[in-house]
Amino acid sequence: MSHLRPARPSGRLWLTAWALACGLAAPAWAAAHCPNAQPLQATAPGVWVWEGQAADIAPQNRGHVVSNVVLIAPAGLGAAPTVTVVDPGPSLLHGQALAQAVRCQWGTGVSRVLNSHAHAENVLGNSAFASSPSDLHPANLWATEDTRQAMAQRCPGCLEHITQTAGADALRGTHIVLPTHTLAPGQTLRLTDRPWMALELRDAHTHSDLALWQADTRVLIAAGLVYRDRLPELAQGTVQGWIAALDQLTALRPRTVIGQSVGGIDTLHATRQYLCELTQAVWSAMDRGWSASEAESLALPAYAHWAGYAQRQGFNAQRAWRELEPWWIEGRKPPACSGPDVGR
Repeated sequence: MSHLRPARPSGRLWLTAWALACGLAAPAWAAAHCPNAQPLQATAPGVWVWEGQAADIAPQNRGHVVSNVVLIAPAGLGAAPTVTVVDPGPSLLHGQALAQAVRCQWGTGVSRVLNSHAHAENVLGNSAFASSPSDLHPANLWATEDTRQAMAQRCPGCLEHITQTAGADALRGTHIVLPTHTLAPGQTLRLTDRPWMALELRDAHTHSDLALWQADTRVLIAAGLVYRDRLPELAQGTVQGWIAALDQLTALRPRTVIGQSVGGIDTLHATRQYLCELTQAVWSAMDRGWSASEAESLALPAYAHWAGYAQRQGFNAQRAWRELEPWWIEGRKPPACSGPDVGR
């Protein structure tokens, strides 16, 4: 069975073909609920993506700024495939739209949801999969233990913040649902027709970031670790740990990288380059005798066109300053950026 989007006739005939092949979605339901344009795009064998965007959370995007990944593991003849979602999005409504897109495409529900890290725009869509329509079963919700604990601690405040930022209408009905299954680092998962390895990157974008690696197709799902044209967020991360994580992922030599958007290995390089230049700017400011209170004014003009620059550059500089100051006082250099620049 091909895992790329099949050639299909115009209109809704392709939906009927999928429904009949899977024996699950009635053509009448598809005609009533499935638009001609579907948000999921085939990216690699068994890998489909509802791509994020280079923007900050706002009412106009209803909080959808990160990529939702759908992984399809084929079943036997006449049976439905097994569907896994990585990061179901920012809200109940978005999660429901994602679930509908899956059902329209494959005539079945989602079996498993993986939460990559504890940020609202990634995980609050859990509420769409914890309880399902009567003809579907709830999905199993998975995360690393540290991510589950961080969600329990942070999600109440995150829900309040994203409701204020994206708007109450976009977050209508959303409630916090924590993962109930623990994902172990190094665990092998059958998410498509090939095995995937679960990688946990510590103290990078957050305290625990999940990445998924498929060695045969060289596909890397890096979630919040990789940005493109959007300034990284250091609120729960460390600049040195993040650079080290990107170096670890770069060493895999991925062909396809799915982060905030879909790209290649260059997206790893671009994110690392920003973090290295931030490190170097902070270090140079310390050498020039700046004080910690001046860190907020550190500018990196080359990134001024990235979404979120005005909102986060000063904060990122302060976070990096607090992290790097002990190294500077001791006369050491930051090890992660002292070697060859893999971002070139």
